[in-house]
Amino acid sequence: MPTILRQDGFDVMIHTDGHAPPHVHCYGANAVVVVELEPLRIRRRRGSDRDVRVAWKVVEQHREFLRQKWRELHGEV
Repeated sequence: MPTILRQDGFDVMIHTDGHAPPHVHCYGANAVVVVELEPLRIRRRRGSDRDVRVAWKVVEQHREFLRQKWRELHGEV
């Protein structure tokens, strides 16, 4: 699973064997947050509310870029 983006203590990854709906995995020192890209929503979370908010902001800020990377790896969904 390639790291697509690193920001604010999180590695944002898309699993190469991913499945619909398009989503990313955000890994921080003490958190894991899975965020669906369309519609934007948290699918799974482990970590503090603060860590979840930071991961959310990173994904929200780079959503279109992440959607493009998903399409490159998995095609249109």
